[in-house]
Amino acid sequence: MGVDIEFKFNNAVFAKELLLHGEKWAKEMDYAVRDMRRAAPPIVAGIAAQRYNIKKGELNANSKNFQGGCRLSGGMSDLTLTYSGRRLTATHFNMNPAANPGVGKVYKLKATFIRGNRVEIGHWRKPGTEGGAYGGTSPYMLLPGKKPPLQRIGGGWGGAGAKYKPFRTLSVPQMVTYSGNRDEVTDKLQERASEILMKRLQGLGLRRV
Repeated sequence: MGVDIEFKFNNAVFAKELLLHGEKWAKEMDYAVRDMRRAAPPIVAGIAAQRYNIKKGELNANSKNFQGGCRLSGGMSDLTLTYSGRRLTATHFNMNPAANPGVGKVYKLKATFIRGNRVEIGHWRKPGTEGGAYGGTSPYMLLPGKKPPLQRIGGGWGGAGAKYKPFRTLSVPQMVTYSGNRDEVTDKLQERASEILMKRLQGLGLRRV
């Protein structure tokens, strides 16, 4: 299931020119839509990355490092960005230590999801020091050769019978559509859409709006 960000081209001002000049103006409008399809994802990513401690490229649908899915739909009147994706592991949020520090070494596992707010998400101490050898479930911890923090939820401590659950956090759709950023995202997208449209139409002789 995806979540949407929708914005509109304010092209009512240009309606008369579009009708008068026919194909040339319509073609420029098509180019403006194409330009905005490229410009929109970095704008959304940049605003989300101001709040969430994740690399901008992992939120940018134009980047090879993008960690979700994004579908753009619409045309001359409005565009909709539909974001999808699963919750990410803590490795995307400045997790430390980044890997198992070595057999028997005690550590606290920390990450920063919201900028400026460092939190503990797990730890490791020798089994038996916390009221039994993690008979039911364990804290989230780092296993040798495994990147995401895992929680033991059953079975033995390794082998075919071991059962683990990964620590998962936020998804791209959650971050890019955070309610506190919603108005800013829409305003920035519509502002950029107007700039692109004006530039295209000015190239054909429109001086002012």
